[in-house]
Amino acid sequence: MHLAPVFDEEELDERSYINEVVQATGVDPHFVFPSGEQLIVDFENWMWCQEEPVSHTNPYAQYCVARLANQQGIKVLLDGQGADEQLAGYRKFILVYLKELFSQRKYPLAFREGLSFFLSPEILRTSQFAEGRRYLLNKADNATLLWPNSTSIKRPFSLDLGNSLTERLHQDITCSSLPLLLRYEDRNSMAFGIEARVPFVDHELVEWLMRLPSDLRLHHGWTKYILREALSDILPPKIKKRKTKLGFLTPEAKWLSGPLKPWLIDTLKSPMYLQSVVELAGVRQLMLQYQKGASSPALFNTLFRLAITEFWARQFIGGKIQSMPLLHV
Repeated sequence: MHLAPVFDEEELDERSYINEVVQATGVDPHFVFPSGEQLIVDFENWMWCQEEPVSHTNPYAQYCVARLANQQGIKVLLDGQGADEQLAGYRKFILVYLKELFSQRKYPLAFREGLSFFLSPEILRTSQFAEGRRYLLNKADNATLLWPNSTSIKRPFSLDLGNSLTERLHQDITCSSLPLLLRYEDRNSMAFGIEARVPFVDHELVEWLMRLPSDLRLHHGWTKYILREALSDILPPKIKKRKTKLGFLTPEAKWLSGPLKPWLIDTLKSPMYLQSVVELAGVRQLMLQYQKGASSPALFNTLFRLAITEFWARQFIGGKIQSMPLLHV
């Protein structure tokens, strides 16, 4: 059985690829349609399960998949967490690889690889270049408004490109991306009594993959090159040749402009706990931009993180939840 979240937004709709896998394998597909309206209903239970603020709404889609699995009587799920972090599946790793080649003075190879990636219409059409600024500029958007008296915003680790692809992958596997994703996976699945297994993070596989040279991960315009080649006689051609990589995304901006807007405004109108974390004057300035129609991804993401932190604090510090919600009965 194949379970997947799907959306009607064209840029997030992966059903054509799912159908390729269904036709090739004969699995029984089951879809769930996460929505901002349903998230409002689920917020308290979802936050109770997570036990800490989340960075965006994407993990909610996984929560919906786990609920669907429970409804279908499924007790064990196989998930692909870790493949992108180890095999350079995300677009940011292309920049890391090119930087590595330049540092090694492999200029002709760097030029050829750069052309192979960035002359691909699929990559250009689906890349979010505004999001990539944080790796190139090492800059925290909106930070000066929220921490005006701080000369430098310290981070637990650098978000820059690093010195090599292996170094940057190691950071994602051990410090940033993967630990967070695995935590979401565990919390969302166990909320419904589901055991989620992640074969790509079996320690022997992880150790073996970390010894691979960079060109077996990124090669001639292809990410996860060794995996594509190893499964070339199994994968449907449309899957093997796909370059439109998506994360586990939700239409967050649309939700925050629509069904989540009243929640966002109400939560940040008179925050009770944020003043111990950020300057409330900065929160008010950001909210003023939002209410005037500003819609940058950085603004939406910052406001969501502020609101979810306040929402979480009201539950856990304010003691709003007194007992465990019954989620899977």
